[in-house]
Amino acid sequence: MFDVIIVGTGASSTAAALELQDKKLLIIDAGIETSKSLKTDKNIFDLKRSDKNQRDYLIGENFESLANIRSKDLVSVKLKSPLTSFVIDNNDSLINIKSNNFSPFLSFAYGGLANAWGAGVYRYTDYDLKKFPISSTELEPFYNKLTDLIGISGQNDDLQPFFGNIRGLQKPLKLNVNCNYLYSSYLKRKKYFLKKGIKIGRTQLTVLTEEKDNRPPYNYNNTSFFTCNNPSIYTPVISMDKIKQKSNVTFKKGFIVETFEKKNNFVQVNAVEIKNRKKVSFIGKKLLLGAGTINTGKIILQSFKDYKTRLPILDNPISFIPFVNLRAIGSKTDQFGYEGGQLILIYEGPLSSERVQGSLYSYISPLRSDIFFDFPLSIKGNLSLTKFIVPSMTILQLFYSDTPKEQNYIQLKRNKALFVNYTDVPVLGKLERHIIKNFWKTGFITIPFLVQYPRPGNSIHYAGTIPMGKNNANYFVDKYCCLNRTKNVYLIDGSVFPILPAKNLTFTLMANAMRIAQFIRDKI
Repeated sequence: MFDVIIVGTGASSTAAALELQDKKLLIIDAGIETSKSLKTDKNIFDLKRSDKNQRDYLIGENFESLANIRSKDLVSVKLKSPLTSFVIDNNDSLINIKSNNFSPFLSFAYGGLANAWGAGVYRYTDYDLKKFPISSTELEPFYNKLTDLIGISGQNDDLQPFFGNIRGLQKPLKLNVNCNYLYSSYLKRKKYFLKKGIKIGRTQLTVLTEEKDNRPPYNYNNTSFFTCNNPSIYTPVISMDKIKQKSNVTFKKGFIVETFEKKNNFVQVNAVEIKNRKKVSFIGKKLLLGAGTINTGKIILQSFKDYKTRLPILDNPISFIPFVNLRAIGSKTDQFGYEGGQLILIYEGPLSSERVQGSLYSYISPLRSDIFFDFPLSIKGNLSLTKFIVPSMTILQLFYSDTPKEQNYIQLKRNKALFVNYTDVPVLGKLERHIIKNFWKTGFITIPFLVQYPRPGNSIHYAGTIPMGKNNANYFVDKYCCLNRTKNVYLIDGSVFPILPAKNLTFTLMANAMRIAQFIRDKI
């Protein structure tokens, strides 16, 4: 008998486990891992010039890094590299999921999708929580606790009204050349951009700029797109590795949870062992489901043998705008910048009913093959063009909010396949053209037909299948995310979000999971 059973080892499950690690705890996870890693202090450009084994982590035996050449999706650079692709591998064998219009990116990896996350952490304000039965004040203690625990770099600037005044931040990362040009240009023309509804500020990242708990500061070696084991960048694995060593914590790796059921006053969790398909059961006082929005929804539908209900699914619509910095065309690539998102753009104005958020990052370490075929010239011409253009490129990825819509749902079929339908898709483009037009003043240029609009699912930000708050749905959770129809089952992932703001949700997932875990801990 366990006090608490937690399903999953991703961001939310790890945050809950941190709050409950003094209890008799069982953690169940598929636990897919890789035996390969890139452990080096060398810069990725030095490795490209001198390492004879670079194909192993840059291209891969199965050409994993070239996935975007043939894929209908824009697979994140951090999910297709040979040493990181394990994060989303095995999906087809571990879950039967079908869709004609949605690209589901799920993870059965130890540590979940956060192994390859962008590391941006953003607090939800009351504006973001306007449809939630909780306030930012209730989440603030857990945001603060996480900030102290994991280490966050950044600064309070023009974006403070959107993210709050945060204490305990480490100094921000050094801006790479292109982002520094852009940010300087914005600051010189701030009044103009504010009139256009555009604000730009520094990203808050779980990337250390100072040593913390034996984790070194980031060394600007540009390898984070090709490995998951950079200790400067926080991932749930860092905390989970410590939690599972505790004598009161039992860690069950290699299991897929299928259903749960009431057992007297307790809850029984039914799982299957991956290697031999053997069915096993575990009993606990409380169950915390953190299997991810889509997987958690499936577990609930399977538990109630429900083949009729359509659960809502939320996903951030996204676009990618490639810019060229006119001042950097033909220059050498900045080999010592940070390759992830360094600047945040917020739009608030008449072109969108809700705030839109974007991340700006320079094209430093990704392979040129990711953009090579987007140019209209011959192969020889494209080779020459990428050589001169890549050092000047900056990408803006925009995220739009989402709300429940009748045509966007998941449904369990009798053959246990999960069907995802997402056909109510917004028409984008007006805001993109607005930003392109106004960025000309900074010397960053592009043309609208180069903007890419990936199909639903590519944001990898999913939410809303079992939303908070009483409503007319068959399934919902209360303020503390206890599932209706049950007394001991709590949901701790994105499934409980009634709406999906444009902000990355991971930090709020973690804070909310801690809030739920504290509530449960006080009751055990």
